[in-house]
Amino acid sequence: HDWLFSMPEESIPILILHGIPTHHRHLFLTAEVLVTMRQALDSPHISPDDHLKFQGLDASAGAQLMEVLGSELEHRLPLDWPKNHGTVAALASQTSSHINDLKPELQEAQKAGEKKKKAKGKAKHG
Repeated sequence: HDWLFSMPEESIPILILHGIPTHHRHLFLTAEVLVTMRQALDSPHISPDDHLKFQGLDASAGAQLMEVLGSELEHRLPLDWPKNHGTVAALASQTSSHINDLKPELQEAQKAGEKKKKAKGKAKHG
């Protein structure tokens, strides 16, 4: 009876994280990144301020980590973030900012359509 169910196209974890206060989102994401990092690197002593490259995280392992985090959040994240944001805290902060900046695709498409209409209107009158 699976055909009776319909699920939204949106990522439920991202919808929830987008709606909670910033400090709660950052706290959750720091814990999520820290636990994932500790498991991936098999190093339970990693702290949020440890530099990941000194913990054995290279570019390919960082990309794999971002795929794991993305699958947990049901949202694709840039694979190069561990290289650019070298600590768990920085990576969690960047992810939190990214989630905060997300806009619904439908809303973005509507805005793009309105801009095209305005441009066409100006072209006709200009």
